Amino acid sequence: MRAAIYSRYSTDRQSESSIADQVRVCEDYAAKHGLTVTARYADEGISGAAIGNRPAFNRLMEEATAQVFDVILVVDLSRLSRSAGDLNKTIDRMVFRGVRVVGVSDGYDSSRRGHKLQAGVHGVMGESFREMVRYRTHEGLSSRARANRFAGGLAYGYRSVPDGDGHRLEIDEAEAATVRWIFASYADGLSIREIVYDLNARAVPSPRGGTWAVSALFGSPAKGSGILNNTLYAGRYVWNRSQWVKHPDTGIRKRRERDRAEWIVQPRPDLRIVDEDTWAKVERRMAARKPMKTGRRPSYLLSGILRCGICGGAYVVVYRGQYGCAAHKDRGPTVCGNGLRVRREDLERDILAAVKADLLAPDKVEVFRRELAAALKEARREDRAGPLRSRVERLNTEIGHMVASIRSGVASTALHAALEAAERERDDAEAELATLTVPVPEIIPGALDEYRRMIEGLQDGLGDTEATRADLAELLGQIPLTPVPGEQAVEANLEGAYTGLLRIVTGGRVQTTLVAGAGFLNYLRFKAYGKI
Repeated sequence: MRAAIYSRYSTDRQSESSIADQVRVCEDYAAKHGLTVTARYADEGISGAAIGNRPAFNRLMEEATAQVFDVILVVDLSRLSRSAGDLNKTIDRMVFRGVRVVGVSDGYDSSRRGHKLQAGVHGVMGESFREMVRYRTHEGLSSRARANRFAGGLAYGYRSVPDGDGHRLEIDEAEAATVRWIFASYADGLSIREIVYDLNARAVPSPRGGTWAVSALFGSPAKGSGILNNTLYAGRYVWNRSQWVKHPDTGIRKRRERDRAEWIVQPRPDLRIVDEDTWAKVERRMAARKPMKTGRRPSYLLSGILRCGICGGAYVVVYRGQYGCAAHKDRGPTVCGNGLRVRREDLERDILAAVKADLLAPDKVEVFRRELAAALKEARREDRAGPLRSRVERLNTEIGHMVASIRSGVASTALHAALEAAERERDDAEAELATLTVPVPEIIPGALDEYRRMIEGLQDGLGDTEATRADLAELLGQIPLTPVPGEQAVEANLEGAYTGLLRIVTGGRVQTTLVAGAGFLNYLRFKAYGKI
């Protein structure tokens, strides 16, 4: 039987060696039980709290669904998930697909009776452990903050110095000089963008070591983020102002403001960097700014798809309905010199038109028809094979119980006869499963018309359709727009399901040479499965 090994570590007390240890334990188990390890998956430095943010785990699930292997080996079930709900769902999916899950160290095996109860217990224990660690960590940091000691969250302008069982803050004079200049410049009337451009022109390292952006200075006044909103520069240390929560499916963390009653505020005059007069001027000017718009930001058809071919940053709508390099706009020409802009509406219309024309070409429609027929055939085979596999699994369980009874001394003529009958029935079911065939089906009536309507409907995605954007991202991949020397045009080499050259004249006219690449068949196959 083919086995896949999945390993994961998350805390700072583990490392790459933890992955090696987990793999070794699973490989030893496979060797002792006659399993052939055909795949290995590892997520390094990722929590088990959610499953959506683990790339190796998601590949494991996809290939398990495709039945690339028969068994999943993990050191223990907490490697799969520390969420009771996610763990049970994952195992249920694997059992349904006929993939066995084995926890080597904790003795779990999804092929045994009672495995659901054991998985449930492990899931609750893993979730409780995660909650306990989070609670103890927060309580420890809270105690430090109340004792007027550093509890984490190092800000630009300071450095952390070891201090007994923890750390303390000290002013970093080199960074503090930059902080004072930022505050003084803003108090004197410079705009935030002018300050950012100046910092980048002088190659002053940003808080993260790269270039400066508007968000580093302004952030969110409501959340106290951004240099100009940080009260520590005025000598007031605020801790426990917010918390990070993880989405249970995607694992993406989101910052949430705590109630003010939970904030811990301590006066720290020794950490003041900005004098009171300058701080007050900045506060007044910040308060006079127009409130930032809230709610969902405009999301355009090519958002997240266009990239700058010079700096690698995002191409976004920067000025009056034109796509341009975000880094050039927000960080200045010294960071990225790509100032070329392209009309949004023309670009979206022409790219959609080129994609639609190709997808509706006769050869592409024929590919879709073939893939739909193959998908229907596989689905119907699965409908017939599923009950057979369930019968084989049930009979194997019954046979195992009867063999165990005979070995324990509980034997009779009737029991032996029942065992032989069960074995014959199982062998017949396995033989039927091995020779199972289904005729090539007729495709669903109207499926080709539905396909054409679906492609024609891409035009409806102009403005705000997630499905259309996802289609274009898969077909075109990331589109790196690079200026053509001596011309008012940009070019991009496509590396999605399509390959080829995309040439855009800044007036908005698009010239494309679309070539169906290796991923194109997978795209049409996915669309075909969606029509079953």
